Amino acid sequence: MTVLRAISHKCLQSVFILSALLAIHSKALPINTQTGSGQGTETTTPPPYSYDNGQVYGPWKGGKDLGSVSFPLSESVTEEVRSLFLTGLKLLHAFEYPEARAAFQQARQSHESGEFIMGLWGELMCNYQIIWDTREFQTAEDLITTLTQARNSYSGNLNPSETVLLDGALKLFGNDNASRSKQPYENGSNVQLFHQYLDNQLSLNDHLESEIKIFNQLAKLATRQSILDYTLERSVIENLNDLLTLPDLADHPGLHHYLVHASESPRLAKEPQSHAYDAAQWLQQLSNGDKNTSSIHLTHMPTHFYFAVGDWTNVYTINQSAWNKSIQRASDLSLGDSSLAFHEHLWRVFALLQAGNYADAWNDSQSLYQKIEHLRHDGASDETTRVMRTYFAFEQAYLKLELPANSQYRSELNAQILSDHLMSPWGKTAYHFMKAWDALEEGNDQQFNQAKISLTALQRDRNIQLTPMEQGAIPVMVKQLEAQQQRKQGNIDEAIKLASSAEQSYRTMRWDHGVPLVVKPLLEYIGELYMEKAGTAATYAPIIHNVRSVKSPTDPAVIISHTGMVNQAMGYFQAELDDFFPRRRKSLEGLLSAAQQAGDQTTQNSTAAIIATLDQPLDYQQAVSTDVTTPGSASSNAANLAVIVTLAILTAVKLH
Repeated sequence: MTVLRAISHKCLQSVFILSALLAIHSKALPINTQTGSGQGTETTTPPPYSYDNGQVYGPWKGGKDLGSVSFPLSESVTEEVRSLFLTGLKLLHAFEYPEARAAFQQARQSHESGEFIMGLWGELMCNYQIIWDTREFQTAEDLITTLTQARNSYSGNLNPSETVLLDGALKLFGNDNASRSKQPYENGSNVQLFHQYLDNQLSLNDHLESEIKIFNQLAKLATRQSILDYTLERSVIENLNDLLTLPDLADHPGLHHYLVHASESPRLAKEPQSHAYDAAQWLQQLSNGDKNTSSIHLTHMPTHFYFAVGDWTNVYTINQSAWNKSIQRASDLSLGDSSLAFHEHLWRVFALLQAGNYADAWNDSQSLYQKIEHLRHDGASDETTRVMRTYFAFEQAYLKLELPANSQYRSELNAQILSDHLMSPWGKTAYHFMKAWDALEEGNDQQFNQAKISLTALQRDRNIQLTPMEQGAIPVMVKQLEAQQQRKQGNIDEAIKLASSAEQSYRTMRWDHGVPLVVKPLLEYIGELYMEKAGTAATYAPIIHNVRSVKSPTDPAVIISHTGMVNQAMGYFQAELDDFFPRRRKSLEGLLSAAQQAGDQTTQNSTAAIIATLDQPLDYQQAVSTDVTTPGSASSNAANLAVIVTLAILTAVKLH
């Protein structure tokens, strides 16, 4: 067993132990509802982690592990109220919305008037999670009514920055010309109106508080077309960098958080001027040592940078830490299993697959499947396991698509059954895609057609709300399935034609950051099709040599040589790595094979060197130290990061 597996298995054992303790804790401390005259109790399931818990997690009281913010308040407040408000503000910037809401509510309740205006503002802002585009307008309307009454009855004068934030919130939750129904990137959307209002106020008043500037950049970032909206993101990066030079904002959690979000595309993450690495390092330092933030999201956030540069060691390590913190939080607050950090669980399984640690990826994923099965056998409702099944649908898909063909885990994996009942639309896309893909592998045409119909039908289902990315991904996945059907039937030319017809849609999808929603990345898939075509016994007339961009091989006017096919494949594998998923194992292996066949020694050597860094044992325990890039560091991840830094420099040179 490798050093890595020994370390990783110890981590997994810790997860199993903590999960067991959580299960025991949840059963030992049920929520009791008094009945009648108080005789006896009725045991109910612990609540999911939601806005309804009404509590601020203990370690966050006073906001001591969340960085530093400041904001002057006009209303007369005690230090307790001020501390609760600033804690809520930090949590709002950390996207810890349930606790932010609770902190603002406590600030209101502790205020002498009973209605603290800025506390109401903070609670209102929790109803629009801007980057995630999650909105709750009904609750917001009730709060706006209360806020308006409190504002009208206040006898004092609010400062200009408070006034701008209050009026800006009305833009964010207004309904001018049906602005609520629009996506943030659409003209006239609530987020755009919010950004435009703040931007205008900043141009009129140079003395507004920095919080106005920070929320303005957050809103601007939320209006991007996708993470490939480089012009807008570079503008946000420049503005955030300027703000971070101010001494009072050096430890502002929102600035570092949003800088990573602005730089989370592979292209921008590699640009030194983004300072994304510095922001990721600040967030890592907040998660370790004496600070050791309890914020699950801030703990997770550095991986948006490390994912974008393909540093799978840090992606795994950081998400493992976030997962353990979510277990501790659930135990401390008696929350149910659905509160756990399954988002982070998925990221770490994906990272293990890219690093080639298949046994670890399998064991990690099985901990989740076993929990689902345990709950199901205990009679848990589908609602209880909905989130778990959503994330496991993706883990199952990645395992099926990325485990080696001779993997010992395949038979057990294929025997695992899930239900998509109540699963989120996001999970349903992976679920139905893999049902169809598996049916093709089994030669079951009827099941294939049914699964493909179910995937297509998601776009017409009025009972679910697809995100713009899901709306763009589903047609691509359907075309990919149709191509795979032709491939299985031996019609490789038709498979290439079908897959290539979805290429433009794939490139222009409204991309979000993270693990692939199109679970088999399309450009990589097309590259594999070209390699398969190049490997057939067909004879190609040597008309076109060493070209990377030619007409479709199905065009009768074009006959592509073996070398032309291989070069096409190289171009697709490289595009997947450059623009979407850097240091992705399948794409790298495809690129290496194509380079070998093409006789491209330079690409062959560089790709082999990168794959070698994936294959070497990596010390997960050392990866999160702040000196991992120091030459000669004891961390075995140093070579890994050195390659990434080199690639970043080469890419930056090529781009400019």
